[in-house]
Amino acid sequence: MKTRRILAAALSALMMVLMTTTAFAATTAASPVVTVSATATLSVEPDIAYVSLGVRTENASPKVAKQENTDTMTRVLNALKKAGVDEKDIQTSSLSMYTNYSWDDKGNRKVTGYTVTNNLTITVRKLDKVGDIVDAAMNAGANQFNSVSFAVEDEEEYYVQVLAEATQKARKRANAIAKASGMTLGSPVSFSTTSTSYSPYKYYADGMLADAEMPEEGASIGSTIQSGQVTVSATITAVYNMK
Repeated sequence: MKTRRILAAALSALMMVLMTTTAFAATTAASPVVTVSATATLSVEPDIAYVSLGVRTENASPKVAKQENTDTMTRVLNALKKAGVDEKDIQTSSLSMYTNYSWDDKGNRKVTGYTVTNNLTITVRKLDKVGDIVDAAMNAGANQFNSVSFAVEDEEEYYVQVLAEATQKARKRANAIAKASGMTLGSPVSFSTTSTSYSPYKYYADGMLADAEMPEEGASIGSTIQSGQVTVSATITAVYNMK
């Protein structure tokens, strides 16, 4: 009988401990928190450029269209290397050949010729040479000038900066909310980056330049290209305790 009373007392004490622990946990979970988001953006000078241009040829003979394209592209490649572009910085981005057709009034199809296109992506590491490189390629026979993209080679360096700034902004906002609520900002609970953005500046050309529109030898198209600025941004969401 005495043993039963002791066991009952022990169980009762254990239940009290469990109830107290549960109540404490519930109180802790109910502590107020504040969630804030902040974005920081940085505009920086680009330090690298990517030029997209190429050669487009048409001929009634597919063999001639290919050969003309090869000959012209060879001149373009030689001009690029002469302008100081390293071979490792020249990459073929697309190469295609397709058949051209025409249709008569009855809907009958007729082959009219063949078109060959060969486009390059050129990495330019000295921005003051971008215009000269574009002009060298165009004057050597390139008749497709697609775009020039200006970027930063080490984006991470700037991303870390804006990430730190966004974190500081988030804390200031959380602190303002805590003060307005008559409370004190506590320790951070969690951080997360909800979005990032990297916007290189891109200069677009008018597309394919016909032979009749090609500049005369020595004429400058590249002189009109401006590097502008690129932007790097980060958004962070932070959760803080309040007390």
